Amino acid sequence: MKNSVKTFIKVNAFLILPFLLTFFLQRLLYPSIINRHALNEQLINIFGDILPRSLIQSIPNRLLFFLCISITYFMFSYFIDRKKLSQTLFVAPKPVIHMIKGMLFQSSIYLITFISALIIGLITFKGITEKSLISISISILIDLIIKLPTDLGEELIFRGYGISNLTSIIGSHSAVFYSALIFALIHIPGMPSYDFRLNLSQFLFGILAGYMFIIVGKNIYFTTGMHLGANVLSNHFFYYGSIIKYSEHTKYGFIFLNQVILMVIILGVVLYYRKLIHATNRST
Repeated sequence: MKNSVKTFIKVNAFLILPFLLTFFLQRLLYPSIINRHALNEQLINIFGDILPRSLIQSIPNRLLFFLCISITYFMFSYFIDRKKLSQTLFVAPKPVIHMIKGMLFQSSIYLITFISALIIGLITFKGITEKSLISISISILIDLIIKLPTDLGEELIFRGYGISNLTSIIGSHSAVFYSALIFALIHIPGMPSYDFRLNLSQFLFGILAGYMFIIVGKNIYFTTGMHLGANVLSNHFFYYGSIIKYSEHTKYGFIFLNQVILMVIILGVVLYYRKLIHATNRST
């Protein structure tokens, strides 16, 4: 019992510490909104011709968060749980292949949502010229490079370390649900204004990523690919406005449609996971 409580506290500290450090350093480095705005404007002046404005504005916080994840990782590796962290990050086989598989898996979900939304009439396709295709491709590539370190860090925190340790205490289903809940809650401070609909999408993604992490053999690179796919595709679908047209009303219709599709896929994944567990129990 004592070991379980100790592990639970240790996991929660690892889940929350990088975000607390990021919040503290943001307040330290950006003592006023004016300073942050000035930094964003400088970056936009430099990169504005090749990158979407929203992507440019995310760069400082992404770099800061990666720094905080790295600090937390080395602190825990050195003082608390070096073996488990090293196994999670470095022992997982075929990282590039699993990352690509994860991206394709998540992209297929967006493709289903995209086609369904086009059929229903929630969105319209902008059309892509040769010039815009080059611009979008460069933007997506840079977006992937920027988000890879932080998305890998979040997967190490929530799925790799969180679920792996929580499963032995509260069981796999509860571990997936709990890590997804913390994953969603921890993203609230990063929202310009709180939106339950977007927060629900993060929670559903956390559940799907949690089950897929277990099913693929606790490989964080698969879920990192999923995370990258979700972030980059959602950004280029909505926030950068480079692929589709929508109104504010139809935007939330698209998000709701995506959530329904996610819930159906989660149900299928959970049933598949239960089948795997049942087959494993029978064989033993």
